[in-house]
Amino acid sequence: MKFLRRKNSGFFALTFFTSASISIPVTRFFLFCTGNPSIQKGEIHVSHVIFGGFFMFLALFLVLIFGNKKIYFWCSLIGGIGLGFFVDQLGKFITVNYDYWYEPAAPIIYVLFIMFFLLIKFFTREKKQNDIEKAYNTLEYIIDFLDDEIDEKEKKRILELIKLRKKQISEKNALAIIKGVEKILSDKTLEVPEEKAISLGERFIFKLRKIRYKITKKRMYIWILESIVILRSILILIQSSQFIFYKEWKKMDVSRSYMTFLFLFTTSQIIVGTLFLIGTFLVFSKKGNKKLGLKTCKYGVFVSLFITDIFHFYYDQFSSVLYVIFDLLFLDLIFAQERDIARYE
Repeated sequence: MKFLRRKNSGFFALTFFTSASISIPVTRFFLFCTGNPSIQKGEIHVSHVIFGGFFMFLALFLVLIFGNKKIYFWCSLIGGIGLGFFVDQLGKFITVNYDYWYEPAAPIIYVLFIMFFLLIKFFTREKKQNDIEKAYNTLEYIIDFLDDEIDEKEKKRILELIKLRKKQISEKNALAIIKGVEKILSDKTLEVPEEKAISLGERFIFKLRKIRYKITKKRMYIWILESIVILRSILILIQSSQFIFYKEWKKMDVSRSYMTFLFLFTTSQIIVGTLFLIGTFLVFSKKGNKKLGLKTCKYGVFVSLFITDIFHFYYDQFSSVLYVIFDLLFLDLIFAQERDIARYE
């Protein structure tokens, strides 16, 4: 049996990942601010890992019971929160004394989520669909119609897409199914609304996308973000140079493993700072190559996200989420600038 990737799988996987990522720092921040409260009576202690297990069970239960597509969003959201509650307890799982605040747990959790994100990107990457996958995804438009997800405008777009797929498909069964879907959607007795009803969640997401688009187009936002990048790069290089030229290390009682760890951290910071400065210079210099500059900055963000921020999570724990948020904002700006360049080429 061959596994087929469903339509909109990337959105559901990203919702699952985002809700899991957000739930961990939110939980930690809540426990820190409230003095680490606990639900207990006598020898019984109810850890929030139990709530995590319950949410994951609930998500799996709902997706097994209900068939309409709207449930996938709520299951990915609830399941992600459950996973976040579960992974947040990693410190207790890997220590003998069940230490929730075990410091190495933070970078381990961050690495796990990096691997999870790369896994999502791998499985949801753009790839050529075979005939069976095209037929399977075309069938889902029937479910969309029954879920009131298709209006007249969307129906016309789908029929145009089906016409295109009919020319691309050679497998007989797949072609017959696509023709069947076309016949159903072309039936004039179907009552298709002029405009589909937009849910509160969809409106919220649409508003966020609209705000994001407006902000990334404002020159003030670009200048502020680039100024922070330059300032951060200079501070990184100054801090790194202090480590390199500090002569008192030999007199200090520090282990070789600690020095190796610090050296790797400093090296990654130097690489990030250098790439950011070179990239920014190429972007804003009149004689520079903007495309190359954006690519250089993008490599700097990737080094920061996949290497430097791991060390940040060890030293600064979950306050390092601010570094990650900044890196993601900068990366989003780079992607927006690259799309603008591609549009005019």
